Amino acid sequence: MQYTSIALSLLAASGVYAAPSYPYANTTTSSWMGSSNTTAAATNGTGSTSGSGSGSGIHVTLSNIQAEIGVQLTFKEGVRDIQRSPLQGPFQTFELSVGPEVLDQDLRCQALDLDGHPLVAIRGDNIDTTFSDAGNGEWTFAEVSEVSAVICDPAFVAMPDPDLLETRSESLD
Repeated sequence: MQYTSIALSLLAASGVYAAPSYPYANTTTSSWMGSSNTTAAATNGTGSTSGSGSGSGIHVTLSNIQAEIGVQLTFKEGVRDIQRSPLQGPFQTFELSVGPEVLDQDLRCQALDLDGHPLVAIRGDNIDTTFSDAGNGEWTFAEVSEVSAVICDPAFVAMPDPDLLETRSESLD
């Protein structure tokens, strides 16, 4: 059991460091795999990493507890920012954490599937394709989904009529 955890930790660390670096995005990405939940972080080009605890940070966490995988992406404040996920999933949940020092507390983000379509998620009575923090925790995807990219944009707003949304499985019927 210990050897498996060590091997998974090493694979997770080497996989993140081998991920391509995008010169246009000065961001931080963290991912974890395996039962040890060892975190391997890629640096943001300055040699530093930041965690979800920073007061001015915007972080999106994609996770699948059953598969024991997850990714955390860090976004820039005040601009449309697109981040590719180093792991495509499949993911069950999406959680946006907007730090208290971020000016736009109503910021919303969107997850795209492998075909570039927005994914539908649910939190309580809310169903939407753009997701907010609002201090209410994580959103659950309508179905377990692979994620190619996440977009955070100050121009995103909540869906005025969630009844207009249909999940991918409904549209295929």
